[in-house]
Formats: sequence, C-alpha cells, structure tokens
Amino acid sequence: MFFRKYALRIVAFFVGILLVLSVAVPTTLSAPSAILDPDDLTGVASMNRQRFTSTAFSLGRTLTAAPSKTPTTTSTRTPTQKISTPTRTPSPTTPSEATTAISTYAQLVLGTVVNVTSSSASPTSYLGLLTQLPASSIAHAGAINVAAKNFGAAFSNGGAVLSYGSGTVTTDLNNELQNAAFATYTLIVNTSGFPDTATPASGTRLPTNIPNTAPPIFALPTNTPKFDSAGTLTALPTVPKFNPGATLAAIPTLPQFNPAGTSTAAAATARASTLTETSALNLAKINFPTAGRLTFTPMTITSPGFAWYAKTVLSTINPTTKRLETLNQTTVFYVVQGSGGKSSVTVTVARGSYTNLLKVP
Repeated sequence: MFFRKYALRIVAFFVGILLVLSVAVPTTLSAPSAILDPDDLTGVASMNRQRFTSTAFSLGRTLTAAPSKTPTTTSTRTPTQKISTPTRTPSPTTPSEATTAISTYAQLVLGTVVNVTSSSASPTSYLGLLTQLPASSIAHAGAINVAAKNFGAAFSNGGAVLSYGSGTVTTDLNNELQNAAFATYTLIVNTSGFPDTATPASGTRLPTNIPNTAPPIFALPTNTPKFDSAGTLTALPTVPKFNPGATLAAIPTLPQFNPAGTSTAAAATARASTLTETSALNLAKINFPTAGRLTFTPMTITSPGFAWYAKTVLSTINPTTKRLETLNQTTVFYVVQGSGGKSSVTVTVARGSYTNLLKVP
C-alpha cells in the first residue's frame, strides 16, 4: 500500500523531469547564433565585438574606480631645527666707463699708470685738481662742446679730464682714444734732489779698460839674520791695569758725514733745491714717458713754473673707415714746484680736430 502510494509520485516526478528536458534542449539547439558558418566571418566579428565590449566594460569599471588615498606624512620641524641658507659671494665691481677710458688713455698715450679714486661723466667737477695753463683751460672748454664723450677723474695723486670722439663713437675704445681726443692730466710727484740731467756727470763713469796685469808680489828680504836661541830677549812693557775710579776724558763729537762737505742744514737745502728748466723738463718726461719722447720747445708764460710744447704728426687707423690716416698732435708740458719737496706735473694732449683748440706758438 505504501509502495503504491509513493510509486505514483516517483513516476510523476521523473515524467516532469523528462518534460522539462524535452522543452529546454530544442530551445538551446535552435539558437542559430551559437553555430558559426566557416565561411561567415560576420559571426566571428560579432563574437569579437561582444568580447571587446565585455572587456572594455570591465576595464572601464576598473579605471573609473576612485583611487585609494594613501595618507601622506608631513615632516614637522622642531623648534631647535635651523634652515641653512647658502652664503652669496658678492660679484666684483666693474669699473665705470669713465674710469676705464681715463686709465686706458693714460697707458696708451701718456705711458703711465694712474690710481683712479673717483670718476664721472662730469669733467667740470674735477677741474680743481688740475694745474694747467690758460691755453689748456680754454681748449678744454671748447672740447667739451664738440666731443662725443666727456669724463673726469680724481687720482690718489692728482686728477684728469678727457674728451674724445665726434658725433658717434665705435666700440673700439683703444682706437678711439688714440684718434681725435683731448686730455689734461696732473700728477703731484716728489722732486727733492732731482738732477738737472738723467745722465751721469762727466768723469763719473766707470773705466771701460781694465788692465789684465796681476798686482805685483813683494819678495821677502833675503838679508834677515838667522834665529839665535842664546840671544837676549827684550821684556815687553807692562800694561797698566784697568782703574774704574779714573777720570774718563770725553771723546769729541764728530760731525755727520756730508758728501758735499757742508753742514747738515746746508745739505738738506741742497737736496730740496729749486727746479731748473732742465730738471723740470726731465721730471715731466719721466712721469709721462710716451709723450716725453717728443722734442719740446720752451714756452714763454706769465704763470709760475716752466712750460714746453711739441707739435708732431702721427699715423693712426681711423676707427670708422679702418684706414691708415695721419693726425696732427700738440703736446704741452707744465711743471710747477710746490712746497715740501712736491711739484705738479701737467700734460695736455690734443689730437686730430682738437689741435685747433689748443693755441701754442
């Protein structure tokens, strides 16, 4: 009874399973898209599109996902911590245009080196440092009005004014300064005991012919008696002992050595003797050796001191045309002796068109 009751249920269960299978299997097999024709490439493309779409969709979800934030740690500085700041080395000071021009002119044209303490493009501020003749002062006033560049400078022992160029100037400073230019330089120098001439006086030169003969050797005398051991010896005189209580006689004071044979005061006066025209010209040539190579003629002046002038023609390269040209040059030396063994030595040089401004005999 029990078997019959449940046998029908079991049969019904299996029949239901068969019905379900009979319905599902034809549906799956009837799907034409699952079966691919070897000659039909559209099916493969369709499947590739489905795979690509599925992959892209999954990647899109991965890429668009919010990135996880990693906690960052901020370094904290303790109150005792110090930040080291690098030390900057100051850049060297570049000389001004005025200093460069005046120093270069002194070396190229005058043959001297100057120590510039201050300079500017206002030459009238430095006229008080110059000891110049009226002719030089008038010429400088005219040069300022026509020059392209005007400078002034103070030295550790004097001063200078410089004007050069006309119109526009090139960047070749050396060439510009050696062409059309006007300058006046004054130096305060020592003059104590300066000789009248730079060459030794007659009779002071060393002899040029030195004899090759050796000095004569004096022979010992041959008539010296032989030594006699039994001879009588003469006693040496007894030297008196030192007596600390004896009265010492004062040694007479000797005068100081003076090669001139005069007193010390007279020798000092001789060393600081007054400059003559010859010694003053030598003093100017020594302090400005390049300009001093010229042949100078004395000038008659009403101012104190001595003055000379020289006119010459130079060959220089024109800075604009780059051609060799001749330039006229007028040079004036002016020396005034001061107190304390000091003298002012002044040179004025005018070249090119500036020579018309410097009036000399």
